[in-house]
Amino acid sequence: MALVAVGGYVALPQILRSQAERNLSQSFGLTVSLATVQFNPFAGRLEANNLVVANPPGFTTPYFLQVRRFAVAVAPWSLWGDTVHVKTFELEGFQMNLEASNNGLNMANVVTRWLGQKPQSSAPGGPAPERRIKADRLLVKDVEISSRLAVVGLTLRSDTVRLPTVDATNLQNADGSGFTTSELLLRIAANASENALQENLGPLALPLLQQLNEAARQLP
Repeated sequence: MALVAVGGYVALPQILRSQAERNLSQSFGLTVSLATVQFNPFAGRLEANNLVVANPPGFTTPYFLQVRRFAVAVAPWSLWGDTVHVKTFELEGFQMNLEASNNGLNMANVVTRWLGQKPQSSAPGGPAPERRIKADRLLVKDVEISSRLAVVGLTLRSDTVRLPTVDATNLQNADGSGFTTSELLLRIAANASENALQENLGPLALPLLQQLNEAARQLP
């Protein structure tokens, strides 16, 4: 029995990684991969490394979004409820590639998908509703946003800007219900891009980031 328990504990990180990749891929509508996931249920702490969100087909930048490391500290009692209470949500190495090409914008399908997602019902036999997240503090360090204009695979222009740390508190909807995972990710991206709008950006990055901010404003 002890060996079974030990084996289950050893296998837990791999199970969590597969589950997280599946849920995030569904949320983005794009392939999401994680290098490692570690979770301590007693401390309510999860850490993961090298989260990569692939680009939609037809784009040439290496990925749409990458987070080198993220750590989440939650109130353990909230893990069994409909809304997870996150004490701190820390991301390090947040890199986003915005690409415009003859295929359109790589972020267009992602943002459209996020804005179009509706809360799932808990009807019998149907999928369980997506759990929501309320965060006391969000800390995003080492933020970099790159923009690229390409035609038939040839780069016509590219800009990269490094941004100051994003430090936000009390992340929840006006009604206090919290965000879905995709809504929270859009908030993070929009918060980073709002800082970027204050920088000296090229003519390509500016309209792309303005579109991202406009999309975030449409969230409840």
